[in-house]
Amino acid sequence: MSNNDLTNVILAAGKGTRLKSSLAKVLHAKRLLGRAKLAVVLPGDAPLVRTETLKALITAHRNGNAAATILSAVLADPSGYGRVVRKSETAVSAIVEESQLTDEQRDINEINSAIYCFTLEKLWPALAHVKPKTRAKFWAAIPARIWPTSTAFSASGNATL
Repeated sequence: MSNNDLTNVILAAGKGTRLKSSLAKVLHAKRLLGRAKLAVVLPGDAPLVRTETLKALITAHRNGNAAATILSAVLADPSGYGRVVRKSETAVSAIVEESQLTDEQRDINEINSAIYCFTLEKLWPALAHVKPKTRAKFWAAIPARIWPTSTAFSASGNATL
């Protein structure tokens, strides 16, 4: 797969009212992505992210044959962040917002950066099942369809976000 099969999506907050649509902004992206097979998704408010980190994320995604690859990080104090719940060393079972964490999940120190690489042919069917009230936090809304076939690439250790 060449880089011509890759596109980038920067998500901005909001409901998409300027688009005069009831669809969340993320769902408008399908029309704009053309023939891309993979999409790297970054939040508009992400701090400086190194090119090397994004390249490593894309490589991990391509090598892992996953529906989605999550850029995660392990923090000494993960307060304020959604946690990555794993079912194995390489597989993710869910991303849980801090307000929804169980006592056991609060001990998890691997956080969701909200930076992802998606295989688009696997993403679109999952997004079709996202309900309007959960669209703003789409990563929390589609675990049953995407996260079980996903992996997390940790930027912790020597890598820097």
